[in-house]
Amino acid sequence: MEHMHKSNHTMRFILPNNLNGRSLKSKVIPTVCNLKNMLNKLKSVKGDYSQLKHWEKRSYNAYLIDEIKDRIFSSSQVEWKNINMIIPFK
Repeated sequence: MEHMHKSNHTMRFILPNNLNGRSLKSKVIPTVCNLKNMLNKLKSVKGDYSQLKHWEKRSYNAYLIDEIKDRIFSSSQVEWKNINMIIPFK
């Protein structure tokens, strides 16, 4: 179950660590394109979305990368995990 916090006209979603007995750390959720691979590819093509494969585009869209692309390109790979996305409350 997701929880939503509203403050200062922004929404932040807190997603569960475990979904049907699977998580990102145990009994890993299978994906065709993991986020790290997609971000590495995006950097290698200098942010050109059209050069991504269809499964990479699905990952790009699902993670709303357009909203944080500038922060990804201005940070090191080690810092990516600290990038938060705040969705404006409408």
